[in-house]
Amino acid sequence: MKRYIFGIFASIIMLFVACDNFDGEQEIPAYIRIRGFNLIQNPSWTEQNQSVGFLSNEIIDACVTVGSDTMQRFPLKTDGCLIPVLHTGDTKIIVQAGVKLNGIKTTRDYYPFYSALIKNVNLVEDSIIDLGVIDIMYNPAMTKIRLNEEFEDSYVAFKEVRIDTILNVMQKTERNDSVKYGNYCGAMYMNTNTESYKMICKDSIYYTNTAGAILEIDYHANIPFEIGIYGNYDGTGTYKYISAMGLNPNASNNVENYNNEWKKIYVVLGKVWSQLGYPSYFRFYFEPSNPNKISNGWVHIDNVKLVTYHD
Repeated sequence: MKRYIFGIFASIIMLFVACDNFDGEQEIPAYIRIRGFNLIQNPSWTEQNQSVGFLSNEIIDACVTVGSDTMQRFPLKTDGCLIPVLHTGDTKIIVQAGVKLNGIKTTRDYYPFYSALIKNVNLVEDSIIDLGVIDIMYNPAMTKIRLNEEFEDSYVAFKEVRIDTILNVMQKTERNDSVKYGNYCGAMYMNTNTESYKMICKDSIYYTNTAGAILEIDYHANIPFEIGIYGNYDGTGTYKYISAMGLNPNASNNVENYNNEWKKIYVVLGKVWSQLGYPSYFRFYFEPSNPNKISNGWVHIDNVKLVTYHD
């Protein structure tokens, strides 16, 4: 399965399915009900720590292929989704979890690093096949975790850079009103006088498969911040920072609700990596900003992992 998830514009034109999207003469559909997804530990992936934070996710769609039809996306509501299909009898179905890429509603696709449900079902007109909540896992045959930082250990994977001078490692916080997963999360702070700075991963990441790379991150912030890549531009020996995207603050003034305000995002790094000429070694960074000059600006991040295919 090497479908190029990062050709995200293909998913922009994909329409929500209705019965007339299917070929054939059948007029009364059969139905498939999907009640959601549950990302669980993969027991065969023993070399990878799979904590509660590691398994955080933001699955919003069921991506379904019925027989030889084109895959269709169905938004998951609180009770899942009910899918009409114009097929009967023994039929192969493939169900995959769908996410928003870069947090954008129009760039949704299935996530190839999660396992898929593949099974044959007996479809009957005007009857429902209820698949319930589908357990899925990271698929180690497809997946390589290049970096995983949950901020629970003494070692922190990010260091501070100001005007190309390396300063401190990223801070951690253990405040109960700030941490959602585990005991700690990463923290970046700015006040009214703080100079601009970046937090960059300490170690270069080696990766040669240009099929794509996704940075997963949970965040909660009251100031905006950017995510980007740093590397050797086109082998010239000139190193550049290239922004992948900016994220707006998502914290309210209600401290008691802070744990419910964390968001998960899947950031596509392939495009900005290509702007560097796909160097085999690169790093990624975070850059907070404080345009409104508030006195207590902060960005909290957790469960930072760079997920790629194998080389």
